[in-house]
Amino acid sequence: MKLNCPCGKVSLDLPEDKLPQTGTVAAPCPRCGERLLFERTADGARGVFAAPRPAPLPDDLPIFPEPTPPDRPSVFLSISDPAWREACETFFTDAGHYIRRAEKDVQTDVLDLRQNGHAVCVLDDVPQNRPFLEELDRRPGLERRLIGCLLIGGFEAFNPKQAFYRGVDAVADKDEIS
Repeated sequence: MKLNCPCGKVSLDLPEDKLPQTGTVAAPCPRCGERLLFERTADGARGVFAAPRPAPLPDDLPIFPEPTPPDRPSVFLSISDPAWREACETFFTDAGHYIRRAEKDVQTDVLDLRQNGHAVCVLDDVPQNRPFLEELDRRPGLERRLIGCLLIGGFEAFNPKQAFYRGVDAVADKDEIS
C-alpha cells in the first residue's frame, strides 16, 4: 500500500502483510512530522488521513502581560497543592526556567499553551486540567515531543505504561515522592 503525506514530499510504501486487518494505526511522516492515520475496517475499506490539527487561533488573542522570554525555557504549572507548586517553582527557577502558572480562565490558559513554546508541563491529575492534556494531545508529533509532561496523581511513580495510557511523558504519585 502506498501512503502519501499531505506535505507532498514523502511517499511511503507499506507491505500489506504488515498492516493490521482492522483498526487504526498512526505513523509520523519522516519528513514533516505530520501524524498520519491509517484505518482499515472489517470489510476491507481503508483510508489514510492526517490527524486533526488544533483549531486556528483567533486574530484577537489576548496579550499576555508576561511574555515568555525567548532565551529561557518555560514551564507551565497547574498544581493545586501549595507545597508541590512551591517545590516545582523552586526547582525549575533554580534550573533557569521561566514559570507560567495556570491561574487565568481555562480558555486563556489553553491559548497560552498553544501560543507559547513551553519546554515542560507539570499538571495535577484532576478534571480541571483535562483541557490542558487535550491541547497537548492535539500537537503534531515533532511539536509534541519537544514538551515534557509530568502528570501528578495516584500513580505508581514513573510507571511508563501508566504514562503511555494517559498520553504524558511521566506520571508520579505525589505522596510517594514527596
